[in-house]
Amino acid sequence: MNAPVAYKYHMGKVYASWCPHCITLEPKWDYMKNYFQNNNNGGKVNFIEIEQSQMEDEIPKINNGILANSTEKLSADKGFPTIFFVDGDKLEYYEGPRESKKMIQWVSSKMRKMKKPRKTKKMRKMRKNRKTNRNRHSK
Repeated sequence: MNAPVAYKYHMGKVYASWCPHCITLEPKWDYMKNYFQNNNNGGKVNFIEIEQSQMEDEIPKINNGILANSTEKLSADKGFPTIFFVDGDKLEYYEGPRESKKMIQWVSSKMRKMKKPRKTKKMRKMRKNRKTNRNRHSK
């Protein structure tokens, strides 16, 4: 599974089918996935699921693909499930409660932190001229 680079965000989990925590997480993960896909965010968030037996092949694909320009690399050393979020080349692990609502809030907060474009001198000058022109017409 190679995650498409066209996505802005990638949300993933590394899990084991035998792990009780992973089994408990499954319906909550599915709920969160459906939430983003049904709220017009499906085109922004790519969901990645890596089962323990696929880790050797799939984690390097993530590290050499969407994290190729990052100094941070995906790892499941902390155990199962490992939940992560990638924004550009920034990797962050989710350490919060394994609840749908909390995970949705966390992902939403990451998506809101998009950088706003900086205003250039030209843009500021154009805005100032618009204000000046409005003031002339109101007299």
